Amino acid sequence: SMSMSMSEPTPTEPNDSFYQDMEPLHHIDEGRHGLDPLPPATTPERFQKMKLIMTLFLDKTAKDFSDTPGINSDLSGEDLEVPLDEYRNNALHWAAMLARMPLVYALVKKGVNIARLNGAGETALQLSCCRHTDHLDYRSFPRLLQVLAPTIDMVDRSGRTILHHIAVMAATGHGGHVSAKHYLEALLEF
Repeated sequence: SMSMSMSEPTPTEPNDSFYQDMEPLHHIDEGRHGLDPLPPATTPERFQKMKLIMTLFLDKTAKDFSDTPGINSDLSGEDLEVPLDEYRNNALHWAAMLARMPLVYALVKKGVNIARLNGAGETALQLSCCRHTDHLDYRSFPRLLQVLAPTIDMVDRSGRTILHHIAVMAATGHGGHVSAKHYLEALLEF
């Protein structure tokens, strides 16, 4: 007959190596954090660049940005990442939030880093679905997912992923559950 000594772990009692291999629960994979926001504009030159970037948002119907100052000019991808508001959102955050897909494409093509965070540590993708319903109106969220897919599993400063942002949206009322359902379906189909 088989006998187990008291020192041997039973199948329901994990041995010491199980605990030694566990990482602390508060640990978050560093690769899942984005790039800190750039500092706000403080020099006249940076303010000029900021004003130029803001002109990209004047025409809601613009589809082609190849001849647009700011995209075809001397501005680099990093120049285009300068914070535009007190929340340190950059042009990509704004374009994603407003569902301006042609501008999202133009900014990414120009070299704007999709992992650049705002002041709350949110990516453009997280921001696009946590406070706004523009994508619900234009059904553009699936296209935004295609462009910003590498940031899907990134976490904000609170350790929240895009799924957490969608869940919060669903819980806030004001029709948020309708938007959340749309975003979740798009994410699951992706």
